[in-house]
Amino acid sequence: MLSDIVVDTNVLMHSRNSVADIVSDPHGFLRGASEFVCAFENCHTKLCVDDAGQILGEYMGKMVPGKAGASILAKLALTKRIRRVHGQLNQTHRKHANTMNIVARDRTFLAVAVHSDEKLLVSHDMNHFLRHKQDIRTRFQVAVLKACECLHRLP
Repeated sequence: MLSDIVVDTNVLMHSRNSVADIVSDPHGFLRGASEFVCAFENCHTKLCVDDAGQILGEYMGKMVPGKAGASILAKLALTKRIRRVHGQLNQTHRKHANTMNIVARDRTFLAVAVHSDEKLLVSHDMNHFLRHKQDIRTRFQVAVLKACECLHRLP
C-alpha cells in the first residue's frame, strides 16, 4: 500500500463524471483519472502538497465544485489525508529541471514528489512530466505514472 502520493492537477481535472467525456477520450486520460480518483477515495494513501500552499491553491483555483476532483479534495481534507512536505528543489535538481524545461508551477509538484515517502507523481502532463519520465526517474528518483498506471498500487 502506498503511504503517500503526489497528484498533478490535470489528473483531478480529468476525473469527470460524464460518460460522454470518457467515450471521446483518445489518450484514455479521463477513464484512467476517473478510476484512479474512485480508488484513491477509498484507500488510506495520503495526498502530498507543498508546505507553501501553492499546490492547494492551484487545485482550488481549477476544480469545479461538485465534480469528482473537488469532491475527493474535500474528503481528503476531512479525513486528514493531506500531507504537507517541502516544496523546493535543491540547486542540483533545479538545474536538472531547467534542462528539461519543466515550468515553475510543475517544479513544485516535482519537488513535493522528491520529498515524499513514495516518490510517486501521477500526471497526465505530456509536455513536462510524461515526456521526461525516464530522466525524472534517473535524476530525481521519482516515478511518473499516468492515473491508469497507478491503479494497481492503490489498495
